[in-house]
Amino acid sequence: MPASIARRFQSVSEVVRAGLRKLEEDEIKLQVLKDKLQAGEDSPIVDGFDGEKFIEGLHKKHSK
Repeated sequence: MPASIARRFQSVSEVVRAGLRKLEEDEIKLQVLKDKLQAGEDSPIVDGFDGEKFIEGLHKKHSK
């Protein structure tokens, strides 16, 4: 086991458990992202929406 890992973990088993926890966390985050993207795809299209003006407004609002 590399020294940097050995300082944080007491055994290989702890390393494996930490890796599995990280994998599970990443899978949950990915699913949340997929769900949000799908919700966006499923949302209705707004008539008269000007995307360029919207982005310009965001830039003005957040560049202060």
